Amino acid sequence: MSDSERKPLLADNGNSNYNEVGQNPIPPDELPPPYQASQPGQVPMVTCRVCQAMIDISGKRDQHVVKCIHCNEATPVKNAPAGKKYVRCPCNCLLICKSSSIRIACPRVNCKRIINLAPSPITPPNNLSPGMSRVICVHCTDAFMVRS
Repeated sequence: MSDSERKPLLADNGNSNYNEVGQNPIPPDELPPPYQASQPGQVPMVTCRVCQAMIDISGKRDQHVVKCIHCNEATPVKNAPAGKKYVRCPCNCLLICKSSSIRIACPRVNCKRIINLAPSPITPPNNLSPGMSRVICVHCTDAFMVRS
């Protein structure tokens, strides 16, 4: 086995949210909440993405989102289900949509904003640049272009 086969495919520079090109493939609103390791006697908690209050999630671990008791906004507890993604409207409404959605509308009566999302490449482009590869994330099933 050569030395090149023992090296990781992507260099780990300490920031695993960034790809080789320096772009963040996962927007901050879609990252899972920070994990709070629960010690014996402590209740599991997550931080609200709107007001940063701590939310008790004991008994709610099977749910994907929880409602904050301080600001009444939803906060994800888990990653979105396969084929779906979370999007937060500027009015702080947490929306769940297909990962391939291009435009979504906020359902709130006082908002009704149309949010344009960047389309994820579902089919590979016909003209791949030399040195570029198309990869599909097994976790979120989104397609990404990476420098090979």
